[in-house]
This record gives sequence, structure tokens and C-alpha cells, in this order.
Amino acid sequence: MYIYKKMKQHKAILGAALIMSTMFSCNEDDVLGTTPDSEVVEDSFITDDETLEIALIGAYDSFQRTYNEGTLTWGSFRSDNFALSLTNRGANNITSRELVNNRISPANGFTNWVDIFQIIERSNRVIDNSEGLDPSIRAEALALRAKAYFDAIRIWGDVPFFNGNPSGVNSIQRNVTGRDTIMNELILPDLREASRTIIPTTNPFRFSKASILALQAEVFLWEGENALAKSALDSIVALGEFSLANSPGAWEDMFFNDPSTRGKIQTGTELIFSIPNSLNEEAASLAQINRLLSANGAPVVLSPDLEAEWDRVFPLDSTWEDKYPDVDPFFTREVSLGGGVTETEPLYGDWRYYLSREGREENFASFEPGEARVAKWSPTPNMPGNNVDDTDLVVYRYADVLLLLAEAELKLGNSDRALEILNDIRTERQLPLVAAEDYGTTFDDRLNAILTERRFELFAEGKRWWDLLRNDRAIEELNPILSQAASRRPLTDDLLFWPINTTVLINNTLLTQNDGY
Repeated sequence: MYIYKKMKQHKAILGAALIMSTMFSCNEDDVLGTTPDSEVVEDSFITDDETLEIALIGAYDSFQRTYNEGTLTWGSFRSDNFALSLTNRGANNITSRELVNNRISPANGFTNWVDIFQIIERSNRVIDNSEGLDPSIRAEALALRAKAYFDAIRIWGDVPFFNGNPSGVNSIQRNVTGRDTIMNELILPDLREASRTIIPTTNPFRFSKASILALQAEVFLWEGENALAKSALDSIVALGEFSLANSPGAWEDMFFNDPSTRGKIQTGTELIFSIPNSLNEEAASLAQINRLLSANGAPVVLSPDLEAEWDRVFPLDSTWEDKYPDVDPFFTREVSLGGGVTETEPLYGDWRYYLSREGREENFASFEPGEARVAKWSPTPNMPGNNVDDTDLVVYRYADVLLLLAEAELKLGNSDRALEILNDIRTERQLPLVAAEDYGTTFDDRLNAILTERRFELFAEGKRWWDLLRNDRAIEELNPILSQAASRRPLTDDLLFWPINTTVLINNTLLTQNDGY
């Protein structure tokens, strides 16, 4: 079922083929002295489709290790979705404090691009040795490389450019290349070829036709190529492989993993591409959702800003009935009237809010805004524990695709179609249709409605920061929050990028620190 499902059958072959590569020499012009050793398949080992796939598995292994933590750290934690606990419940992680407060230091571990460049290095090895072999394996490697470079330029801006270079890219002295050049000479061509040559597959843990198109659409939207983004997203819809979850239970099952109750579910008709995790893997490879979001990490709570916005759109009290007079809330609760008599009353609000928040619907009142941890994957946020967290991380799912399509349609002037897509999602979710006052009358109002729906639907899936950046809204949305405390630093254009890690700068003397740091 998992990625890399051929990993076991290839284990003996892979063990013989991998070498612990130092990639080092004594020439300090060629050496990045503290780069971790990495296991790399030698070029001479790749002779047929089977050995090419073994090399691809190595690239996926790097992808898994990098994005198990990077998905949320790079894509969510700098956004307005998260805050540090007001009572410091587990909020003692200096690294995460830096992200929430926008005071990221070059010593922060997530400023080091070594892991992203290992994905690039291993993907390059597959691509460089793929001539005459299975084009679909090459297509997956192209997608992995494009994803890694796309995120690299979104995180750091200009970065070193390696296209078909020998191994050891983390230990080669090279200056940065402009992000536009990388986009035009690698990311876009890689994705065009990959989408054309990928063989359709049903494996949700490897790049497929649908997930390549989703990445391609995301890139096109980033570049302002809205018509091309719409075409790619329409193509996913036309595949007919995916459908929206149509009940709270079906939605919850996409994420649910709690060994103390129902165990690991994580299935559904929406799932397009996920990063898999299995307890059969070594602990270092496992997901880090609970370490990042629960007792031993910070940011650990839903931000008060997010909770207030959720309450504004889906009122948590009887004003719901004024806003949505024809729709009853999905959840109800039993209220004691005394003497053993109870009464059933509506539990107002978006059920996605309750299923994403510590306490859920049963114990919602136990946690004030600013105190509730994320419970999207487990009703008990600190379960499963560290190093036994086999939670799969969703990269793309169908609701994400449809909401990107709504954004593309709006930017192409098709406002009515964008609203129709939003309401299609609301209908399948058994939620009220978008209220007129929430959709608004201007382009900015309507874009905000789409981004707000994405904020709710895709909460804690590593999307919000990218949504804000893509639409030039990060400074506008975050600075009112960042200005509330002296410990926080307001955003500037320079600070939208991350600093380059201190170790990287020490070992590659051709680099200079990003502006603002």
C-alpha cells in the first residue's frame, strides 16, 4: 500500500547498490565540510528499469524525510493560523517561536536547504540515467525535482541551480541563480514533460498524473498564468478519479490516526497524493505532526485570529439562525434541564472547526481561544507519541484542487463560476451556501472569500502561508497580528523570504545572506 511499496523487495539490491558517499575532498573550494553523508546510488548501477526505480525510491526517501516536517513548517507556521499558547502549554520550542514571531535566525534548522538539495541531487541522478528507460520513472523524478526547486525559490528566493549535475550538490561551491531563471529553465519544463509522459497510476503515495497536474497548476497560479492553471485543474476534474467527502465522518477519515481509539484510517475519495508513514520504518523517517503540533512543540494552538474568523463566517451562537435561517448546524448536543431531563439543541458552527480543534464538539468549552491545540488527525492531540507517529501527510487532495480552480476562475473574470465551485464544496460538506455578505461585490472581497474557505478547509495542511504569499497578502494579514507584541517583528518584503542557514554560508563562500537578515 505504501510508497515505496517495492522498497522491501528491493532492499537487498539497494543495500548493495548504495554507498556512503562522503562527497568530500581536501580542496576547500569544493567542500561543504559539515554536509551530512548521504546514501547515493552510483550511476553505473542504473542499467534497467528496475535499478532506475531503486534510484527513484532513494529520491522519494529524501522527499519523505524532508517534507514530514517541512510541509507544516514552511507552509503553515509563519501564517496567521497558529499562535503560541497563552499559558505556554508546551510552547518552549525556540525554533517554532521564531516562526510565529517572525524572528527567524540563520541558525534555525529549517533555514538549511541541505535536505531539499538532496531531493534535487537524487532526482538528477534518476533523470541523468533515464535515457532509453521507463519514461514514467523519469517523469516522477522530474516532478520531485520541480517540487523541491519550487519550494526552494519560495522559501529562499534565489538559490544555487543544479540541472543534471553530478552528485554532491550540497558540497559544491556555487553562487545563486535568479529564481525566474530556475522557474523558466527547470521547473516549468520539468512539469510539462512530466505531465506528458507519466503513466497513469492509482498509487496515492507517488507522483501521478493528477498530482503532477496539481503541482503544475500551483506553479502556474504562482506565476500569474491563470488560464494555464485552470486548464491543468480542469484536467484533474476530467480524470473522474476523485470526489468530495460528503459527510463529517468521511472528511475526518482522511486524516484520522489515533491508536487509542479507531487507529489509523486516512482513506477517502479526495486523496490525490500523500507522504506515507509506516511503523515498519525507522523512527527518523516517521511523520512529525504530533511533535510539531502538540505537547513537545510550538506553535501548538489555533490562533485567536483564526478562531475569530471561523466564528464570523460560521457563528458559534444563535446568530447562526439569522445568517443561515434555512440550514441547521450539523452537530447537536444534549443539555441538562435538571431532574434527569435533557434537551437536544443545535451546536452552532462549522463542523470542520470542531473536528480540527482540541476538545472537538464534546469538550469544546474546555479550551479558550488561544489554548486549543490541533486535533485534525487525532481527538487526543499528543497521540500517537513522538517517534511512533505513522500519520500520512496530505500533499494534494480534491478540495484543494477545486479551491485553486475557484481562485483561477475568479482571476480570469469568472466570478459566478468561482462562487459555484465554493458552493459545490459547501453542499457536499452539508454546510450553508456562501452568504452574500461573505462573498462580497469586489474582486478583493471575493478572493478573500476563497482564501478564507481554503483557510478553514485546508487548515494545518501546509497551505496558508503559500496562499498569502501567492496573493500578496502576507504583510496585509500578518502585520496587524505581529504588531501586537514587542517579541514579534512585522513583515517587510525582504522578510517574506527565509534567511540562509549560517552553516551553509560558512561552507559556501560564494553565497551572501538574504536581505533583511
